[in-house]
Amino acid sequence: MVEYKRPLQIREVPIPEPHGEAVLVKIGGSGLCHSDLHLMSGERPKPLPLPFTLGHENAGWVAAVGDSVQSVKVGDAVAVYGGWSTHPDRFTWLGMEQLTDVQSWVGIGTTGGYADYLLVPSYRYLLPLNGLDPVEAAPLTDAGLTPYRAIKKILPHLYPGATIVLIGAGGLGQFGVQYAKALAPACQIIVLDINEEKLAMARTVGADVVLNGSRDDVIDQVKRLTEGEGAQGIVDFVGSDATMAQAAALAGRRAKVVLAACVRSRSAMPSLRM
Repeated sequence: MVEYKRPLQIREVPIPEPHGEAVLVKIGGSGLCHSDLHLMSGERPKPLPLPFTLGHENAGWVAAVGDSVQSVKVGDAVAVYGGWSTHPDRFTWLGMEQLTDVQSWVGIGTTGGYADYLLVPSYRYLLPLNGLDPVEAAPLTDAGLTPYRAIKKILPHLYPGATIVLIGAGGLGQFGVQYAKALAPACQIIVLDINEEKLAMARTVGADVVLNGSRDDVIDQVKRLTEGEGAQGIVDFVGSDATMAQAAALAGRRAKVVLAACVRSRSAMPSLRM
């Protein structure tokens, strides 16, 4: 990226050399995330140093290692965890690098994987692919992890027979259905979206009920399906004013609502409806 709001360009740059714990990864797949479009539009609070290489969903093969690396070797197929920390802080010490300064994240604060090679600061951020194709594995490092964490957040509020509502059946939502089915098999899974094709796909991957979220009676439909109780776990993968209002209206007593989307700064959730 050489200029905001302009197409990306191909540039020739030197191949970095790994030292210490660092590992050089030859990229086999790098996912295009919706957040990349926000970065390209210049919506990041702190401007990026241009030119800048995007790409935070990455997988490939180990091409070279630093002299302190022992757990991976050249040729290993790996996925690259993107929420890394380039300096120690309290989140790093707690093993929560994803909460560290965003300036450290690959493709968001540091050079990303829209390239032939990516320098990873530590072998600890690499996971073996165990036979997965790097092209298929790359999106799992973000699009796969985001809904997984969202579903984990609602688990303490669930019980056998409880209802989970997932709003949005795009890429994250489809992962969310599968995680919910695996982690809460005794719960009813309802998916809302305005795209019938996405709803049909959600049913094939495990949704019990799919509903068109644009219908005026969608709240009443969910209430009927839950015998008036509402949902105990709700994940909004869209983040619009309309979907957040739906999430609030569908929340039952002691429900957990998780927002797992990039939202506009003025979006708001009507708490009085919860």
